[in-house]
Amino acid sequence: MTSAAPARKPYRKAPPQHRETRHNLPVALPTPAPQHDLSQEAYSDSDKIRILQQQNEDLQRRLSLSNHRMEAMEAEFDGSRHYMEAELSRTRDDLDKMRDKFRRLQNSYTASQRANQDLEEKLHALLRKVERDKKTMEQEIVDLTNKLLDAKNTINRLEELNLPYELQDMLNKHMKSSLPERGSAPGAQDPDTLSLTPADVVPTSVIARVLEKPEPLVLNSAQSSSCGRPLAEDVFVHVDMTCSAGAEGGGREIHQEAEQLQNGSLCSHSSLEEEVGRGLRL
Repeated sequence: MTSAAPARKPYRKAPPQHRETRHNLPVALPTPAPQHDLSQEAYSDSDKIRILQQQNEDLQRRLSLSNHRMEAMEAEFDGSRHYMEAELSRTRDDLDKMRDKFRRLQNSYTASQRANQDLEEKLHALLRKVERDKKTMEQEIVDLTNKLLDAKNTINRLEELNLPYELQDMLNKHMKSSLPERGSAPGAQDPDTLSLTPADVVPTSVIARVLEKPEPLVLNSAQSSSCGRPLAEDVFVHVDMTCSAGAEGGGREIHQEAEQLQNGSLCSHSSLEEEVGRGLRL
């Protein structure tokens, strides 16, 4: 009797869903089967099943490691995503705050710029007003200075033309009191009066000022000569002490000439001297 050998099942590969190629992880090679003799080349079904089970366990272990690693990476990604979302929200809040600050700063800058422009316009207007006031005041100062100079000139001219009536009375009284002493010889003429020169003639205004103020006076002949019309100081009187009647007539003539000076109707210098001399000769 011949013994029939058991029929062997053909080797089937693992399905594609169980296959996984890992380039990074070292693949644990199955332990080489022990070398048997040439007579034991063929494995039994139980050995093949055991080898396949070992490979399957190894693949499951690798798959679980990969799953754990993927879960860890997913958790890390979720954590980093939450962190980035929190950072993004915080950055957005900061950006909104900065925008609000920038808007407020821009509004305040615009308001301050408008205020500065208004102040600048007001300052320019004030400066223009001050310049106008300055020019007006300068013109007023010039006008007032001119008026003051005119008033001073008028006062000086009036002071020169003014010959008070009281001084004339004092002059007449002085002449009346001094004439009787020299009037002993009415018909005789003093030789001193004959030898008088025009330089020895004293103005009546000087006599009046000497009577009023005993301090010495300085004659301003240049001012009297430069004037266009004769002043009171230009009237010279030759007093003749020998005749009382002539002196009285001369005093009346002097008084009339003084009144004419006060009223503004002045004669020429030569005609006035002739009238005064004619009155004194009487």
